[in-house]
Amino acid sequence: MVRRGRSRRGGREWRRHLAVVLLLAGASVALQFSTPTLGSVDGYFHARYAALIRVAGVRGFPPAFPWLPLTIRSAERYSDHHMLFHVLLAPFTAGDVVNGTKWASAIFGAAAFAAVYLSLVRLRVRRALWWLLALGALAPDFLYRMEMPRVQALSLVVLLTALNLALARRFAWLLPVAAVYTWLYDAFPLLLVIAGVMVVAIAFCERRAEWRPLTYSSAGIAIGLLVNPYLPNNLWFIAQHYLSKREISETVHVGTEWYPYPVAQWLGWGGAIAVLATAAWVAWRGRARLDTNRLTLLLVAAIFFVLMWRSRRFIEYAGPFILIALAAALHTWLEPQITRLALTTRRIGAGILVVACAGSAAFAISQLRGRPAPERYAAGAAWLTQHTSPAAIVLTPNWDDFPLLFFHNQRNRYVIGLDPAYLAQRDAELYRLWQQLGRGEVTPPSRVLDRFDADVVLSDRTHDRFLAALAADPAMERVYEDGDCVIYRRHGAVAVGQSGS
Repeated sequence: MVRRGRSRRGGREWRRHLAVVLLLAGASVALQFSTPTLGSVDGYFHARYAALIRVAGVRGFPPAFPWLPLTIRSAERYSDHHMLFHVLLAPFTAGDVVNGTKWASAIFGAAAFAAVYLSLVRLRVRRALWWLLALGALAPDFLYRMEMPRVQALSLVVLLTALNLALARRFAWLLPVAAVYTWLYDAFPLLLVIAGVMVVAIAFCERRAEWRPLTYSSAGIAIGLLVNPYLPNNLWFIAQHYLSKREISETVHVGTEWYPYPVAQWLGWGGAIAVLATAAWVAWRGRARLDTNRLTLLLVAAIFFVLMWRSRRFIEYAGPFILIALAAALHTWLEPQITRLALTTRRIGAGILVVACAGSAAFAISQLRGRPAPERYAAGAAWLTQHTSPAAIVLTPNWDDFPLLFFHNQRNRYVIGLDPAYLAQRDAELYRLWQQLGRGEVTPPSRVLDRFDADVVLSDRTHDRFLAALAADPAMERVYEDGDCVIYRRHGAVAVGQSGS
């Protein structure tokens, strides 16, 4: 009878967990389809490139990448540091590419939400859904970034899987997880952070050396790096990519996600140290209850907090890991306090969490809706396809115009795209010249176009000085314009078809 009662309780629990996971999937779909656009400019590149992988098939994998010939991502140097992500995305592009990518993003986001929830369940945290709602309420950027058509949702799933395996002492499984993560994303050193923290926590709490977490993780990463269709380019690119992000300089303006949140900019590292010192003091006061797993969770959360302090893009990891650490540390103390409250009070508290989470979701939706529509640059890209020679290089004053242009037009090549550091690392002088051109400081612009092997320039309508310099240049001809862009071509350049406007 006791065994049957436990079985029934276990069945009810798993049905409840399944219901929560389905609820999270529904929320992810609702967030994703709150807008017809993709939730990230880079998403248009990922969507189209995944479609090209699908068309190429197994025999054509990996496809060539000729579209950024002046950068460290030129055809002879190219390595796809999101390889597995693009492979997983590829089947979703079989029909409508944008709609399929949105479904993939919703599924990946749902997997990330479920991974956080199930991590709390595995740690036996009571009211796990409440804690997850608290994460959504306090970190709207987390909701937004999980719905981006980018790799971070799946990255979080893998890191949480690695953390749970480490806490369960199933260290051998870290080897395949690390290999898969290396193919998924070049942020694989984050997995080494988790493994290293586990080693430190065991040494501190259990007074013994346990190197298996790092050994298996390192072996998995080595396999992922060496068993790779891009070898040796993948090793070279990873080194270059990390070098460019080691220090964000004023001369290379990357996406805002790489910069700190305003509060971090205001408080500086002193603020981060004060927060961490306070957390360390609280942990030390409660050291009698501090076992290996709790220390691991606290240290991992602290590391991701520091990373988020430096760069806002790490909210996608810091939010969940900090929440899990807090829940693991506080739920046994907090649960009796909640239980003593009247049922009405508890319901009011849950309602406040739901309302706050809905407010964060509304903010996330506004962020998603702020991304450009897939129709942007479609007409200008079509003109380039019809009126320029194959593989002609197009110069743009914005480095982040590339994803949408590439989405509509894979016939042309582009001066810069995906990350401005890719051009700067290949040729710093050429990058500075490109910056000066975009600011309208080079007159006439046509005198330096040969440096970029470009005869065609496409600009959005916000670069007034650049457009004025092009209009005043007698060697340049305005050949197309619409509400999104203006295209100039150098007189005497080889044209295909008839020019139009």
